[in-house]
Amino acid sequence: MELLAKCSLALGNQVALTAGELLSRLKSNPGTKIAQALKAIEQRPAIKYKDGVEHHSYIFAQLISSYAQTPKTFGGGINVDVCHALQEQYFNLSSKSRSQVVQLHSHPTVPLVIQSEFLFHITSQPVRDLYKEKETAVQLFR
Repeated sequence: MELLAKCSLALGNQVALTAGELLSRLKSNPGTKIAQALKAIEQRPAIKYKDGVEHHSYIFAQLISSYAQTPKTFGGGINVDVCHALQEQYFNLSSKSRSQVVQLHSHPTVPLVIQSEFLFHITSQPVRDLYKEKETAVQLFR
């Protein structure tokens, strides 16, 4: 987790990719560990690119993308605690990462109550251009 918070900008994406894969293989407390990883990324100094996107969002995207692509995640489902950790950070994520979080929550092994809670969470926020995937999420959970 310390590497995610303190490594160089160039190394940050690679560390996030590796961390995502390692986190997806954890058997105990995966929700707590992914929450710690997301918090570590959040503590990095913010760097804005020309398009106004902060560097945090790219590292968040790498971590979540790596976590989501691991066969265990899709084959065996997603841990409920991980769902909660991702839900807490949802509005801090880039559009691509938010889409991946929506897909993870729509996995058939995620309990309906967790899916409903997540859907309520993301649809209760005011609509902004940044959150265009909200309509897609509503369609996925119908």
